[in-house]
Amino acid sequence: MGHGRASQPGLPLDRRRPLPREQPRALSSRHAGRNRGATVTDTRLYRRGMTRDVAPDPGWAPAACTLPTAEQPLRIAEFDALFADAVWGVARPERVRLRLDLAFSPDNAARAADLAARENGCCSFFTFTLTVAGGSLALEVTVPAEHVQVLDALQARAGTAAAL
Repeated sequence: MGHGRASQPGLPLDRRRPLPREQPRALSSRHAGRNRGATVTDTRLYRRGMTRDVAPDPGWAPAACTLPTAEQPLRIAEFDALFADAVWGVARPERVRLRLDLAFSPDNAARAADLAARENGCCSFFTFTLTVAGGSLALEVTVPAEHVQVLDALQARAGTAAAL
């Protein structure tokens, strides 16, 4: 590790710089007493048998959702990315309606429209309304009363991802 050639397109192999070697770092003070003189590299270590539950929050994906379970975390990640990149305001004008104010750009409008259309394909109880007017961009999400907990989860994720 660390002895290969750096990827530098356009240069002959003999002119490419070697990759830098990993530099060991001292263990933190909380480990120093147990392992005097030991060093570690920036390699992540995992315990055998360790698992991570990647199942979506049950409030987020209701039983009515037809998106395959394996794809749900990916869809949630897409929403989180949109929220983090574009949302600057979150409002709840009604119990069954959420308004997300997005940074105005054609890219954000396209991402929101694409994501809303795909989400409506698996969760048809959502009504998405994308409004572009006067240099502003907003995505409104409406649900029937029996799915308010999904809207609550969506609002919480939007606020957290957008750091509001």
